Amino acid sequence: MKSYKNSFEADEALYDFGYPIMKDLNGMLWMGSRNGLASFDPDKEKFQNYVHNETDQNAISHNHITALNEDRMGNILVGTEDGFNVFNPETGQFIQYHSELNRTGDLSHDHITSIVLDYSSTTWIGTSGGGLNKMVTDTITGVAEFTNFRSGPDNTGYINHDIVLCLCEDYSNNLWIGTLAGIDKTDLKKKSIQIYNKSDNPNSIELLDNIIASIYMDKEERIWVGTWGKGLSILNRETREVTNYTAESVGERNIPDNHVHVIFEDSKGRIWLGTRNGVAIYDESSGTFIPAGSYLQIRDFDFFNNNRVYCMIEDQRGNIWAGTGNGIFIVNPETKSTSEIRAGGDNLMSVSNNLIYSLLEDGNGDIWIATSNGLNRFDPEENRIHMYFRDPVSSNTLCDNYTVSLSEDTDGNIWIGTSTGVNKFSKKDSVYSWYSISHGLPSNVVYDIIKDGNGNIWFSTGGGLAMKNPDDAAEEPFLIIDELRGREFNIKAVFRADDGEMFFGGIDGMVSFYPDSLKENTYIPPVRITSFDKETAGKRLRVNVYEEEVILSYKDYSFTIEFSALDYTDPSKNLYSYQMEGISDRWVEIGNRHFVHFTNLSPGKYTFRVKGTNNDGVWNTEGASMRITIQPPWWSSIYAYSAYVILVIIMILIFVKVRERNLIREKRVLEEGITARTAEIAQQKDELEELNATKDRFFSILAHDLKNPFSSLHSMSGLAIENYQVLEEDEKLKMLQNIHKSAELIFNLLENLLTWSKSQRGRIEFTPSRFNLSKLIEVNLNLHQIPAEKKGIILSADIKEELLAYGDREMINTVVRNLVNNAVKFCRKDDEIKIRVNKVGKMHEVVVGDSGIGISSAENSIVKE
Repeated sequence: MKSYKNSFEADEALYDFGYPIMKDLNGMLWMGSRNGLASFDPDKEKFQNYVHNETDQNAISHNHITALNEDRMGNILVGTEDGFNVFNPETGQFIQYHSELNRTGDLSHDHITSIVLDYSSTTWIGTSGGGLNKMVTDTITGVAEFTNFRSGPDNTGYINHDIVLCLCEDYSNNLWIGTLAGIDKTDLKKKSIQIYNKSDNPNSIELLDNIIASIYMDKEERIWVGTWGKGLSILNRETREVTNYTAESVGERNIPDNHVHVIFEDSKGRIWLGTRNGVAIYDESSGTFIPAGSYLQIRDFDFFNNNRVYCMIEDQRGNIWAGTGNGIFIVNPETKSTSEIRAGGDNLMSVSNNLIYSLLEDGNGDIWIATSNGLNRFDPEENRIHMYFRDPVSSNTLCDNYTVSLSEDTDGNIWIGTSTGVNKFSKKDSVYSWYSISHGLPSNVVYDIIKDGNGNIWFSTGGGLAMKNPDDAAEEPFLIIDELRGREFNIKAVFRADDGEMFFGGIDGMVSFYPDSLKENTYIPPVRITSFDKETAGKRLRVNVYEEEVILSYKDYSFTIEFSALDYTDPSKNLYSYQMEGISDRWVEIGNRHFVHFTNLSPGKYTFRVKGTNNDGVWNTEGASMRITIQPPWWSSIYAYSAYVILVIIMILIFVKVRERNLIREKRVLEEGITARTAEIAQQKDELEELNATKDRFFSILAHDLKNPFSSLHSMSGLAIENYQVLEEDEKLKMLQNIHKSAELIFNLLENLLTWSKSQRGRIEFTPSRFNLSKLIEVNLNLHQIPAEKKGIILSADIKEELLAYGDREMINTVVRNLVNNAVKFCRKDDEIKIRVNKVGKMHEVVVGDSGIGISSAENSIVKE
């Protein structure tokens, strides 16, 4: 870093902290201090010092430098504690400016605090006690004149305090004034729209009243303003002087009535004044208003008297038409002829209603007449009046019969203002178009319609001022003048000057403008994020918005972002749109709200973007952006999720290992089960084979057992059949008894087979009852007696008394029968079978004993089972 030192000694140094420094257009550095002004030439590396000299009027006014700037001529503007200075680098001389007590055009205070040059190179000077000064230098004489802006009692002044601390001009050409009492803002741009009204503001116009009924500008560019009940005011805009005329005034300031509805100039330069009490004409020579009849020297001309005159025009033949509340009156100032048109009657020269609001002569010479009940057109060639009314069943019709204003565009279309919108009537094809609020009109009540020099049509309404290019498509919306939105205008209070300036009057004064001056603000405003507030544990904390990234904790559950489009023409009309990447890619339009609030966002990375417009809707599409990171809680952090993954992997490994062990164990158990099952199947196979063998033996035994009784049954029945005739009755009976026993034996065998089948299927039911055991044994002895006798077997029973038992009789009978049957089956000739019953406690034991071959112990166990 290279250093430069001034030649002054240290105690005379010019350089003190906090004093102004600037670089001029030539690259020179200028530095202020409490001890004077210094300049530094970087090329020559040389300082030049400027100090106060009481004997030199061309020296700086004071050594304590408070402000520096440079004008467009290259002069250095220097503010001090005692005066304002303009330094010319070419001559090396200062021009001093000081305040003079109560002298108009001088600096208001000598202590200068700030200097600003605006976009038009006008110099603004802030002072410490004298308010704000505007400096304008005459380019020819070089004389500077200061306009002072100071505070006033009860905030009636231009600024809020006379101590001005700082000045700044923004991108929108607004001057910001920092004072000891706050900040003021003033728009430095040339006013597109001038407002004239009577108010408490010291800069207001002293009109008779703010309710304007008519407007006119004369050849001297004085503005004539007719009021609604207070008289006539004539304004000189250069001097801001107002001359008033009223009905109460005596002499040259007198007019017929204070309701001045019409101010009209004819082709001869005569100015007509239409009031609620007739018409007067202005006499330039005397400066007075003379009743029309007297001025025109028409004898008995009194039909204007006591009539409310609402509109006046001059036709191509020089006739003056006056629309009143009692019809139309026509006078020709040259021929002195008069006529009138009224409603009623069957003649072709009557109008639809006597209340006439507007008159218009179109390009064809037809006179259009707007009344409170219908539209009329006078055709001078036919010498008749055509009437037009609203047809409620047709769309090609007037929107309302209450017609109040008329105008013709460059294509010859007639525009009709009503109480429910505007009609455009095409004379070529007799087609009506209807426009209302839905098409962009600020109000459906259209007071007046006037064409500007560009052919555009202007509409004064009950809710503002609107414009439409008649060449635009019908669906194209009206252009509404934002500065006048909501302002209520008045009927017939319109005027267009020869230079194109347009005037509109309403209930709060009048406005004027040149249509070409209402240009769109094309400035693209920078967009800035101005603040970021987060809420943590119920506390609101400010975050630095100048960091590239804002990092938040998960505990910062909500936050608010504020932003601004840096255009101050009308900040309330700046619009905004935002996007929060990470939530949605959609842009959200939020109107003129310059903040957005987010709450309960999930942890993650986001990018906030915002776009903005100026007051005319010109977007800065690049906008501003900010990266936002919301850190997760520790249990949702990347480290926690890594641990969760590792834990899950470990659990999976454990599960796999346990599962593997279980599969091995299950495999072993399965193998053991298969082995056991294989053995079981082999055993079942052996048992099945054994059962099949047993079955074979069983059926063999069964066949053998059935063979003997069936053989006896067969032989006995055969003998009985063959010898039936020769047999004695007792022999027949014996044969039948033997046949019966054989059949009974067969039955018992089959019953045993059925019982065995039930036992195999588990279908035997235990049914106990009390029965005679002795009788049961006796029956079985008799049943097997014949087979036993045939085999030579002795069958007997050793039962000494009648025995009673409790049990399942059928089961016991089956057992006894089978035992006796088996004994008979396996005994040989001369063997003995004996049945006895032993009493064992409360039980009876039935024993079937024989002297036969018996059975083995293995077979005995099977039989018992």
